Parts: sequence; C-alpha cells; structure tokens
Amino acid sequence: MLEGFVPYPESFVEKYRRKGYWIDRTLGEEFEISAKKHAGRAALASRGQVVTYGELEEKVNRLALHFVELGLRTYDRAVLQLPNELEFAFCFLALVKVGVIPIMALPAHKEAEISFFADFTGARAHFVPSRFKDSNHQDLAAAIREKCPSLEYTFVSGDGVREGFVSVSRLLSDRIEERVAIDSLDKYRPDP
Repeated sequence: MLEGFVPYPESFVEKYRRKGYWIDRTLGEEFEISAKKHAGRAALASRGQVVTYGELEEKVNRLALHFVELGLRTYDRAVLQLPNELEFAFCFLALVKVGVIPIMALPAHKEAEISFFADFTGARAHFVPSRFKDSNHQDLAAAIREKCPSLEYTFVSGDGVREGFVSVSRLLSDRIEERVAIDSLDKYRPDP
C-alpha cells in the first residue's frame, strides 16, 4: 500500500461493492476492457486526427513498455504538464497502466509550482510540451531538473527535443512491442 494513503471507511467499501460501484479493477484495467470492447470506435479526436480505441490501446501499451524499460515503476510519481493533446491521453493512460502516479499540472504552471510538485512528491519524471503558447517548456524543465534531484526523466511532446530529454514522438514510433512482450507489463500492475 502507498505510504500515507488513507483508505475509505469499511462501511463505504461494503456499500459501494454491494451496489456494484466498486469492482476492484484499476483505471488501467478498465481502459483495457473498454479498448478491447470498442476497438474500432473513435476514442479521441484532435486537430483533424481521429484515434480508435484499438489504436489508443496500441500507443498506450507501447509507451508503457518504454516507461518500464527506462526504469519507471509502480508508485513512482510523474508531473504531467501536457496540454489537451493526443499525447496527453497516451502518456496519462500509459502511466496509470504501470502504476505510476500522475501529478496533474497545468501547462501554464511555472517554475515555482512545478518545482514544488516535483520536490514534495519526489517525482521521477516530468512531461512537458516542447513549447506552449509563448513559453519554452524545455527551458522550464531544465531549470526545474537542476532544483529537484529526484527528477531523472523529462519527457517532451512535440518537435525539437533537446539532448538529455526523452521524445514522446520517438517512443511512439519505436515499436518496442515487437521486442518485448506486452504481458511483461503484468508484473507492474498496481493493486486495485
């Protein structure tokens, strides 16, 4: 169990189970069930691009395998500071699939907020867009990494990814599932 976690009162747990609301599955498991059930249906649309549930599941699994290969593990924390784009959904679902706890941040947050989030939670990863509006988030991420020793990885969505940072686009195009079995992720599933 996660240190500091305060469980629901047992009376709530019993009530929610009786009503069928509490089903002892993680968000990652629920996503897998929906993705398989609706594989050919549209799941996401952005900037004229439509992604089916089947395609979404493929991208999520691919990123999850890469995250594990890089060293992210269940109960690690990651500051997720991506805007409303397809890569946000891919990264969020891949993180929860392997049990990494996403710390949700806004793209507009600056160094003070993100440094606090990363330091307070001991986050190991930070996800940023290469640029957002008039702000260069790679500059922001570099400054935060200097302040927060727990941050080992900076994942960047978009073009022009700097050396020392990890390109989300590159991970999405690298078909790791052809080298590593998807079922190897099973050992990283968090407890429901």
